[in-house]
Amino acid sequence: MAAHRYWGVIVTSTKQESYLALVRVQMAASAGGTGLIVDTTKASANSVANADNVAAYAADDDAGTKWTATSGTGPFSWWYDFTTPVDIAEVSLTCQSNLQFAPTWFGLIYSDDGSNWTLNSAFSPAAWTAQSLVQTFETSDSFVPSYHWDMLRATFGVTIDSSCLTASGNGISYQWTHIPSTPLSSTGKLYFEGTVPTGADVDMMLGIVNGAAPSSAYAGSDANGYSIQSGGGELYGGANRGMLSNVPTWSDGDVVCMALDVDHKLLWVRSNSNPWNGSASADPATGIGGLDVSSVNGPVCFAVSLHNTGTALKANFGATAFAQVVPKGFTSVDLTQTDSSGPTTPIPVDGKTASHVSKTYLEALSDFSAVAPTSVVTKIYAQTMADFSSLPPQSRPSKIFLEVLHSVPIVSRKSIIMIIG
Repeated sequence: MAAHRYWGVIVTSTKQESYLALVRVQMAASAGGTGLIVDTTKASANSVANADNVAAYAADDDAGTKWTATSGTGPFSWWYDFTTPVDIAEVSLTCQSNLQFAPTWFGLIYSDDGSNWTLNSAFSPAAWTAQSLVQTFETSDSFVPSYHWDMLRATFGVTIDSSCLTASGNGISYQWTHIPSTPLSSTGKLYFEGTVPTGADVDMMLGIVNGAAPSSAYAGSDANGYSIQSGGGELYGGANRGMLSNVPTWSDGDVVCMALDVDHKLLWVRSNSNPWNGSASADPATGIGGLDVSSVNGPVCFAVSLHNTGTALKANFGATAFAQVVPKGFTSVDLTQTDSSGPTTPIPVDGKTASHVSKTYLEALSDFSAVAPTSVVTKIYAQTMADFSSLPPQSRPSKIFLEVLHSVPIVSRKSIIMIIG
């Protein structure tokens, strides 16, 4: 963890109503540590219902006061200016007497300037069963992957799990809304899968958006997004609308796949192993039959649009194994998985690749004589293994080779290096 000046909470869904009320927000630098929020003048919020329920009231210790956010204007954010950077390891929330206004999901966020925010961790509170109940959460209990549904750009009415990978509609907003992923790479060919949970409603849309897309509408409601609706194959992209024939209905339990050629702004969608874009000739690997999404300018994100209560999609940006085959030449969003034939070019991670790390190690070893100090060789090896720790899974064969090479005597290593050139 790192220290930051501003810390806060963001709430996108409450127990039932489109209101939020919190009696107290407290944060500590360690689990069970002393609360650091002590100055009511340092508290702010993006929504305040009225003068009797301001942000400062969530920073006092008066059980009779509360911060209340205005109905329907979420997501709701509350934050505190610590003046100097601090590290937060624990956050606690106290609900008010009306349990319907208690959060069912919230995220801990931080900023260094009070304007640009980053999600640190996410939590799904247990049931709020009593008035003024206090629930405490430790940041070490939450893991948010690098790519996830971006709750900082969500609208009120979207429920999410603590991993920020399963997004659900809760019907609170009574309208279509979408949630984007964190921003995608600005180049390349990216692959994504979403699984519709068993028993979930499937009335949803999948597609892409840019940063200007209105969150309180479905992706494709204007030219800043493009999406395909499940079941009917309707295409939405602002004024650019149409239909896809033979698009299979997405049922609960199905895996919906998207392949995006970022450079050429072409999109392919299918469910399970069915034909891409409903056409037997469409193929992301060959670039044939992709939907033209060039009207969506600038950097884009994958997006799911939700409406009804119970509509849900669990995203896989590459953190776990895919259910379907990745198209040739495509990689997962997080750049850790590629097609079964291997990447067309090495996948860079922090500017390094498996081949680069291996070559550097072998060249370094070849510079030493058979009597090279063991400590020097050990240091080179340790750095090499550290470099491999930041590389994707497909680098494992190279890592194993170097582990074996390192286990033999230096003279043998030099012989092997000379043989492989």
